[in-house]
Amino acid sequence: MKSYLVRLTNKLMRNLEKNSPLAVQPPVMKKMNQLSLLTLIMELGPISRTGLSVLSRLSKPTVSAQVEDLIRRRLVSETGTGESGKRGGKKPTHLEFNAGYGYLAVGEIDPLEIRLAVTDLEGSIIAHAQFPTDAQLGAESVTGRLKDGLVKLLEQSGRTEQLRLIGIAAPGRVDVRHGVILAAGNLFNWENVPIADPLAAEFKTPVVVDNVVNLAALAEMKCGAAQGVEDFILVRHDTGIGCGVVLGGKLHRGSNWAAGEIAHYILDLDEAGKDWTPRGYLELQVGADRLSKRMQGVQAFRPTSPGFLDGDLATLLRGWQDGPAAVRKLATDLVLELGVAIAHVAATYDPSLIVLQGEIFPPLVEDIERVARRAVPWLPRLAASKLGKDAALRGAIVAARAQAHEEIAKALNEGVTHPRREVGAESGLNDSMGPEAAAWH
Repeated sequence: MKSYLVRLTNKLMRNLEKNSPLAVQPPVMKKMNQLSLLTLIMELGPISRTGLSVLSRLSKPTVSAQVEDLIRRRLVSETGTGESGKRGGKKPTHLEFNAGYGYLAVGEIDPLEIRLAVTDLEGSIIAHAQFPTDAQLGAESVTGRLKDGLVKLLEQSGRTEQLRLIGIAAPGRVDVRHGVILAAGNLFNWENVPIADPLAAEFKTPVVVDNVVNLAALAEMKCGAAQGVEDFILVRHDTGIGCGVVLGGKLHRGSNWAAGEIAHYILDLDEAGKDWTPRGYLELQVGADRLSKRMQGVQAFRPTSPGFLDGDLATLLRGWQDGPAAVRKLATDLVLELGVAIAHVAATYDPSLIVLQGEIFPPLVEDIERVARRAVPWLPRLAASKLGKDAALRGAIVAARAQAHEEIAKALNEGVTHPRREVGAESGLNDSMGPEAAAWH
């Protein structure tokens, strides 16, 4: 919302400089004022009309007229009264953004599970579901299950008619402008799989799609371990390994949508001439399914999901120094491989924080840090994720909410009561948007 208001302000200023007729049209300033007030209510509500007048520097009559229009449009609601001032008098009526003006549907495509949620426009979860991904059945089957799951969850929650936007956390390299998975190694082996267009056609609503690690980093920045940090790296480990790169408070995705693809690091020069695609050398050494396979011969390890890492292995690693020889060997290899990889990341991006997400990190983090610091003396602070496995889905909520607010602002500026339900087109806003941005369709 704020970024759209900034763009609209810049447009108005350009017209003022050119002495365009648009510059003196009262409706333009009226829209600017209304968008400004709605932004303040979204970010600071509950807030009184007097508070809005002070913060916006608009007159009380102007604020009252604009607020009444926002209430009429159902974008704002009155939610109660505040405290009287020092001189007493009538208690002020508080205003809040109407989070029930519309709803969001979000999903995460994980190697094991598809996780879904329906939220209001403030991101509060109303309904959720999860079911097996069955990645071995192929892209068409998985995306079909995703679509069917969203349909069912929306119907169960009764929010089908008020759906404003869909956000999806997807595996692999994701072209966020077109909502396409370009390549996903791991357990998927997908290439050029469209996600946004089929969902937009089915639900007649905009769709944002981004990589799971990018969205996990977005969530950590918004409500996790990286709050208030502008330059940080999220290292996420599960069946794959990758980084979300945040520089200057914005996600850095790279020219090939491949920033942070550390799965392709080759840490053994003797292996450098081999073909490690599609998963990459590092992922084939430390991916959860590979670790589980290496540990199947250890009596103390009994994975509940064959071929995948789970809490049993994390528990085993906590006492690795006193464990069986196979566990000590695995832990030593992991410490060296992850320590060197994190040192490379620190030397390349020079962040102020590296967030570690994955159940293997807590029992090994001190040893990993020692290895990394030998290579990079200026190693930044390492911190454990505060969101864990929920991070990517939460990031999808953050991205979807931000884009939905942008759509509401656009619709309000164009004089439309509800946002347009365009399908298959790019907004053209994404290059100038902040870290929440992803393409919509």
